Amino acid sequence: KMLYELTKIPNLVGGIFFLVGIYLAYFELINIDSARIDASKFNFVWCDLKVLKSFEVEAASFWGSLQYLIGASFYVLSEFSDFWAWDADWHSRLIEWPMTIGGFLFFGGGVCELVVNRVFTRRPMAYVWWAAVFNC
Repeated sequence: KMLYELTKIPNLVGGIFFLVGIYLAYFELINIDSARIDASKFNFVWCDLKVLKSFEVEAASFWGSLQYLIGASFYVLSEFSDFWAWDADWHSRLIEWPMTIGGFLFFGGGVCELVVNRVFTRRPMAYVWWAAVFNC
């Protein structure tokens, strides 16, 4: 069992900050055309994918960002749910499965990052290549 003071609270706080950071990166991506829209029409959850394509944003970049965002949400759900004692069935549903699903989504986002940074088709000549490899 994790101790509240040493692990549960810091993990939850860190997870929330991580989720906010990922959301801000996603928010920036889905509002890439913000120079043409006013502040009252920002996208908060979804965007027109045709607009992203017109800005030459790769599909892997969008889907990777979305997978990171959903994965971080699953992690925070798991960390938040871990504050209470659940029976084995609910513990599995609220803590173990969200952590597992979040991990797979992070892996999928990492693979998308590898695709965007051309890790499979280029030699390691830039720092971004290595950053993408070590992030996955």
